[in-house]
Amino acid sequence: MPSGGAEGRLTIVSESPRPQPTHGLAVFLHGWTGDEHSMDVLDAGLAPGWWRRSPRAPFRAAPGGFSWSSEPEPAGASPQAFRSASIALRGFVERLEKTDATPWALVGFSQGSALAFSAIAAGMIRPSGLAVLSGWMPAQVEPSALAGLPIFWSHGMRDALVSLDRARADVRRLDQAGAQLTYCEADVGHKVGLPCVRGMRAWLMHLEQNAGA
Repeated sequence: MPSGGAEGRLTIVSESPRPQPTHGLAVFLHGWTGDEHSMDVLDAGLAPGWWRRSPRAPFRAAPGGFSWSSEPEPAGASPQAFRSASIALRGFVERLEKTDATPWALVGFSQGSALAFSAIAAGMIRPSGLAVLSGWMPAQVEPSALAGLPIFWSHGMRDALVSLDRARADVRRLDQAGAQLTYCEADVGHKVGLPCVRGMRAWLMHLEQNAGA
């Protein structure tokens, strides 16, 4: 069942203080069983002048928390399972306070990254960049849909939920399709290691520099 919001609107949102001047916007997409506060700690990975908005997923997860998928969460969920959430995310992005000159990025943790891949591949949204944190790309997503997109990928070498082998395979597929990959591994489990938090911060700064070029 949807967790709230008429017509699939993402209405429950956490956000960081908005700096002035604003240099960029990051939309954080939490993982399965998470909520809008699950990724607050990753504000440390924001570049100077960036702020963050974090919507809550529209479906309740059976173990508790919330889910971006309309179906029970299997590791290989198809983009179709994320279609309703993708539509809601598109509406959320359209209502954001941003300008064409301001870069914005999707930052998806685990299942949140699968939603981001699905929405981008379906042509619903096109961010300035995508950060994939302990995530995965649904097998049915065509990597060519991500050609030219700057992607930062962080993965734990001891991740027991999304294997390192799977992450490396997805990264190879994206690289071969022409995505602009920045890849970071850290000696952690299903979380973002400190070196990769710093790496995301540097990547966001690079996005901003390219937007102003």
